[in-house]
Amino acid sequence: MREFFFLTAGIQVSTGVILTLSGMFDLTIHGERYCVLGEFWKEADGDQLLLRPGEETIWYYAHEQDKVKRLCNDMIELLEKKLARYLNEH
Repeated sequence: MREFFFLTAGIQVSTGVILTLSGMFDLTIHGERYCVLGEFWKEADGDQLLLRPGEETIWYYAHEQDKVKRLCNDMIELLEKKLARYLNEH
């Protein structure tokens, strides 16, 4: 995450991807603490990208199902695979 925000102020795409340093906040879901990185509309608009403190795994909160799901192993995979594929599809 640090490297990403050293290089850019964030990413904002009108089709459902928002990652900004100023938009990050802590959130507890089902007793687990997460840092909300932004939005990533994986299953529905408003799904949130999550990071657990001390981990590299990126999660997302599928709010319509009220479930936290694994998205990818780390920030590199998120940027190089998930976001690139998402943007190509939208």
